[in-house]
Amino acid sequence: MVSDHQTLQLNVVKMKKINTTVAYLAIFFIWIFLVVPSKIQAQNQPTLLDLRDCGNNCSSNNFTIKQVYLSDALGVPLANSLATCTPGVQQTAYISVVYNSNSGSSTNNTRLFADLSIGGSTQFLNVWLGVLPSAKSENKIVTLNHSFTWTCGAQVKLLNPLLAWTTSGSADLSSSYKCNDYPSAQCQFGEDITVDAPLAVQFDYTACTENGATSVKFFSTTNGGSIPYTYNWTFSPNTNPSTSTLADPIVAFSTNGTATLVVTDSKGVTNTFTKSITLPSELTISSTVNQPTPGIDNGSISLVVNGGTGTKTVTWNDGTIGLNRTDLPAGTYIATITDEFNCQKSETFILTSPQPNISLIKSGNYEDTNGDGVQNVGDRIIYNFLLTNIGNYPLSDVTVLDPSISLTGSSISLAVGSSNNSGFSGFYSLKQSDIEAGFFTNNASVSASAGNIIVTASDSHTENLIQVPNLLVSKTQIGGPNPVTSAGQQLDYEITVTNTGNINITNLTTLDFLPGSPSGITLTSPDGDLSDPGVLNVGETWVYNVSYIVAQEVFDLGDNLVNVVNVTSNQVPGPVFASAITPVILSPALSITKTATESSFAAVGDVLNYTIVVTNTGNVTLSNVSVSDP
Repeated sequence: MVSDHQTLQLNVVKMKKINTTVAYLAIFFIWIFLVVPSKIQAQNQPTLLDLRDCGNNCSSNNFTIKQVYLSDALGVPLANSLATCTPGVQQTAYISVVYNSNSGSSTNNTRLFADLSIGGSTQFLNVWLGVLPSAKSENKIVTLNHSFTWTCGAQVKLLNPLLAWTTSGSADLSSSYKCNDYPSAQCQFGEDITVDAPLAVQFDYTACTENGATSVKFFSTTNGGSIPYTYNWTFSPNTNPSTSTLADPIVAFSTNGTATLVVTDSKGVTNTFTKSITLPSELTISSTVNQPTPGIDNGSISLVVNGGTGTKTVTWNDGTIGLNRTDLPAGTYIATITDEFNCQKSETFILTSPQPNISLIKSGNYEDTNGDGVQNVGDRIIYNFLLTNIGNYPLSDVTVLDPSISLTGSSISLAVGSSNNSGFSGFYSLKQSDIEAGFFTNNASVSASAGNIIVTASDSHTENLIQVPNLLVSKTQIGGPNPVTSAGQQLDYEITVTNTGNINITNLTTLDFLPGSPSGITLTSPDGDLSDPGVLNVGETWVYNVSYIVAQEVFDLGDNLVNVVNVTSNQVPGPVFASAITPVILSPALSITKTATESSFAAVGDVLNYTIVVTNTGNVTLSNVSVSDP
């Protein structure tokens, strides 16, 4: 079996035989038609002054370049002996130029300056041409006496060419010259020139695999020969399409395969090039992402890239290049991976600004510490604190502050979403001011660290308190007879008023209703009002002393002597009263005496006058007293 490369070599051999005759005819034609043979000039002189740097505008247009081609040392085109070539094969080459001129005179001290580009690699040309014959009546050819190694497929160009000469040959500028040795009227610039070469069929390709499918884009780099070209591609196996006539087709490959390009130039010269196609694996990106710490731009993204072809570059949407990013703030970062085939894979990374947060729920339960069933001083409120990490970042140094209570607990940590209700607890002992207010409210706060950020929260609890105003009043006889037996006797009383509720009593009025006093007597200046004058504090007792002189009316009424005291205040609805009862002994009694005014009488008819005295010798006023004396 003959390989594609061997087939190409066989074709070349056949073409060489055909082209040999053509070459001889071409040489003959060139010598006959162009008349002037190639002359040998000095070699390239790159160390001498480059006249392109002298600033001359070189206004002359004496010469017209008709063709520039690769040749041998005698000016015979390489294409005459090698119409096609195999890319990569090297050989020695020269450059020949076909030109004509508008002057009938030859030029002297002629030099060609240019940048010789061979496959993109450039060298400086300063070739001494010496006498350049006039080509006014017919085209002529000159071969540059500078050889170089040319690789088939490498495009050759003369960049920024400059031709300079003198009209006089008296001076010899072959080895030394200055800028002003070549006037502006005796030089001319030309456009870049592509040098004709044998037909070199070649192509390159890029391949990208995405989602399991590989797309191969072919680029014909064919050069030489005569344009335009005709392209015929063949692809195998399992391709779509399997053939194409485009210069740069795009083909879907499902497996590794081959591509063959046959190019025919405008003169019918044909050449073939075959290349194996290796499908790349798909670009993949794996990443490690660290979100920024709250308050610190320390996020990071690290990438590992696999697949694709050759060296991969990583570019980011903010212009940064490289696999690893550090010290990143929150934001959107897009990494684009590009391989040598310009295949790309992009991935977006979102670094979020952490939003640490914490919640606090404070609850309280009342405790009847002394068990008396009343909310009073010394009873306690027991507190519980529920802490929850409601942000998206772990919290440390979580600490509760509640200066109004007795608090226990030490700092804790909270993972995202976690809660704790046992780390802190506390209690508060009620004060009288709290009961007076009817409630106790206090605020707790929590703080926690998240990176360089401190987060806080607060909550309050209100415990409503039941006010129980209550007074205990007593009145006791502490002096005087008991029972009473007669008017004028003095009775001494002690009155006590005690605050047995849980709030202080203000605006307290004590009225003592003595017998016979319908409006009562306001008692003031009690004993025992030791603090907060005028306020009967919880548990405080005020003591009043009052005396009463028994009036006759007590006996006349005939009832026990009752002494009542009423105590009133704004807090206690209705009066609170107490009484002291002293028994009254009723001793009604009369005495009567009868005396005669006359001590004697003498006769009948004398009048005797009597005085009858009735005396109430008891302790009760007597009524309906009658005296009879039959």
